[in-house]
Amino acid sequence: MRRALGEYRITGIRTNLAFHRRLVEHPDFCAGRYDTGFIAEHEGFLTQGSSATDDAALAAALAVATMTSESRSRSKKAPSGAAPGPWLASHRASLLRRS
Repeated sequence: MRRALGEYRITGIRTNLAFHRRLVEHPDFCAGRYDTGFIAEHEGFLTQGSSATDDAALAAALAVATMTSESRSRSKKAPSGAAPGPWLASHRASLLRRS
């Protein structure tokens, strides 16, 4: 579970991933010492330090990576006479059917 939560990436919206990461790292939770009052009892630890800064840095890094990737893709032009991709071909076919 720790690995899965550590690998999970969501950008653009706020999530509670940091809460869940801290939950699965809590020694009492790992030892199975929890009940229905666990979250209220350990709220300070589980909700400490917003990860908004980390999320913003990750979002910025992903934006730069995406822009770089798109820029590289645009610079690699398809050879003349190459068939369009399936999405473009489907779109063009749907436009022709409407005519």
